[in-house]
Amino acid sequence: MTRTSRNQPRVAASKRSSKSLLASMGVVLAIIFLSIWGINSLFSDVTGEYSAYDSTTGQVIMSLIHTESNIQGELSYGNGPIMEMQVPEMGADNKLDCTFTVPQKWIDEGKEQHEVNFHGTVADGVAKGILQEGSQVNPVVLQRNLGSSLYMLFQSARGTIVRTIHSVLPIGIVP
Repeated sequence: MTRTSRNQPRVAASKRSSKSLLASMGVVLAIIFLSIWGINSLFSDVTGEYSAYDSTTGQVIMSLIHTESNIQGELSYGNGPIMEMQVPEMGADNKLDCTFTVPQKWIDEGKEQHEVNFHGTVADGVAKGILQEGSQVNPVVLQRNLGSSLYMLFQSARGTIVRTIHSVLPIGIVP
């Protein structure tokens, strides 16, 4: 047996381990890239749950979901029912002006109709502004809840991915 033929199994094993190493490095780089993208999306997007407690207003929780074309949201304010965002306006400088109203299903169940306006900014994990209900004006500083915000961000991204797949593929292929 010649020297070259003895080394051929080692060379083949070496090539397989090199490919395996390259594949592992690719997976690690993909995970790092996706992690950086996720963190960047989290800090640059307003999607999330913002909350605060104040002796005047009680517990205030505002949930925002920013999609490609609009912004949706809910507001839990004091002891009242959860209100839905009706008229959102999001400026380029992260200014948010929106109106929250009691949904019709709650009015049908006997809840009183009222609206609350939020005027302020949403940036760097803080929603700062005023809540105005009639003539009552309350300044608020709402902090982003990181856990809920991550969940909402992934749900929003999942919906975007599914809508994209539906627009590219024939209807009925993707459930």
